[in-house]
Amino acid sequence: MMSRLRDQFFYAGLAVVWTAVYSALVPLRIGRELRRNASNRVARARRRVMKAGASFVRRLRSA
Repeated sequence: MMSRLRDQFFYAGLAVVWTAVYSALVPLRIGRELRRNASNRVARARRRVMKAGASFVRRLRSA
């Protein structure tokens, strides 16, 4: 009887620890995703600016 109760406490504690670890890691994963998306947006904007500058220079040269 006592060992069954001890097992239940052990598994309940394990579940609590698992939940705590998982809930601590999920925001990190989401933050990494957001940073990756932000850096992609910055890179895309930078490419767009460089492309626009190059086409502007081409237009000036052809005029």
